[in-house]
Amino acid sequence: MQNLKNTKTIVTWAGQHTVEKNKETILTHWLHITNISDDQEQDWMWYSNRIGSDTFSKR
Repeated sequence: MQNLKNTKTIVTWAGQHTVEKNKETILTHWLHITNISDDQEQDWMWYSNRIGSDTFSKR
């Protein structure tokens, strides 16, 4: 496994292609985490995690 010690941010996406009412759409969920220094973890750990979703459709 690669050493991620110097990595500041990691992002992962997962998505699913669907067709509803003849419209192609990709529904996604994502997780974005940012490294917090050890001395700040107690106060900022949960602020370093961002979770969301997006919907992509053809116009």
